[in-house]
Amino acid sequence: MGTLTATGYTLDDFASLLSENLDRPVRNLTDLPGTFDFKLRWSVDDTDPAAVSLFAAVKEQLGLWLEDRRLPIEILIIDRAEKTPVEN
Repeated sequence: MGTLTATGYTLDDFASLLSENLDRPVRNLTDLPGTFDFKLRWSVDDTDPAAVSLFAAVKEQLGLWLEDRRLPIEILIIDRAEKTPVEN
């Protein structure tokens, strides 16, 4: 079983925790203010048909939805870098 427990987290903080567990970016689009306590339990056994995925656990246990979506992200592109000697 996978377990995720968070006390006094904002939904933005919770989205960051989910990102770490899902290995993909998760963004909070709820605009709900405040802090919350979360406790999630899910199965990590993909071969068991009765297993509850993290996606299903978030929906069933917290009433929140995770949906795949393409959103804009900020990126930094470095076109060129040169090493310039600096006097000591």
